[in-house]
Amino acid sequence: NNLQVISSLLNLQANSLSDPAATEALRDSHMRVKAISMIHQKLYGYEENASIPLGAYINSLFADLRMVFAAVHIQLDCSTEPDGLLLDMESAVPLGLILNETITNALKYAFQNKPAGKITIRMIETANQDYVLTVQDDGNGLPEGFDEANAGSLGFRIIRELSRQLRGKYQYTNNLGTCFTLHFPNTTRRNRRS
Repeated sequence: NNLQVISSLLNLQANSLSDPAATEALRDSHMRVKAISMIHQKLYGYEENASIPLGAYINSLFADLRMVFAAVHIQLDCSTEPDGLLLDMESAVPLGLILNETITNALKYAFQNKPAGKITIRMIETANQDYVLTVQDDGNGLPEGFDEANAGSLGFRIIRELSRQLRGKYQYTNNLGTCFTLHFPNTTRRNRRS
């Protein structure tokens, strides 16, 4: 599809550059487009064609990011409640990009000078049809004095804007590593608030 073509072009351009900062920026953009493309692939490959199995998507996204960052020493522990949780397209695209950013941050920064590590991702659907996403790593934790609200990177701005789009609330905490938690209502409840 067109997203795969764009993703491939960004990757080719990144491979032709010698400036490390420009290469990294293009690789990050490549992975963002690829995250959206994977959602579409899962959606079109799924029989109901209206929702994606979130656990399978997270595992695929992690496998791709792990390969990009050559992070073979990092493992993933992923689960959803209920098992086989399905997410509609309106929630899946922003959530997929948020997952791309949080996993990328963990793979790039959490495990520096560590021989191994683990990222644990949990997604729970609550009784009142809200969702709770937790992305926890057992890495180095947040730097002292870290203030996400003043973090100027594109990745943090993407997380802020997409969380707002989901009408969600999120927080970062240090808990034997870094823990990102996002609470957001399902699409029906979000649309009622509009």
